[in-house]
Amino acid sequence: MKSLLLIFVSVILGVLGQLSMKQGMLEVGYVPLELAKFGSSFSRIITTPFVLLGLFLYVVSTMFWLVVLSRVELSYAYPMINKDTCLWFSSPGRSSINTFLLVGSLEFC
Repeated sequence: MKSLLLIFVSVILGVLGQLSMKQGMLEVGYVPLELAKFGSSFSRIITTPFVLLGLFLYVVSTMFWLVVLSRVELSYAYPMINKDTCLWFSSPGRSSINTFLLVGSLEFC
């Protein structure tokens, strides 16, 4: 039971990290891949508070995940990661959902 709680905390923190990074990137805007322009975009990215918060939450999520992996089999823990997709669907302000995305994601829920 304790392992399930650790998995849940890891997944929730991962989802919150993703949502935070997405919010931050909405503030940053379009990021070009051209090397000459990427430098200025990169500096905007790493100074955006929501991106930094998201990265922090992701690191903490990873720490919990490492504890989980030390306690349970990967074949037990790994399928739980897919629950983040289900949590994402229930998050406010999510991206648009099309039929292909919905069917593919519900397979894991």
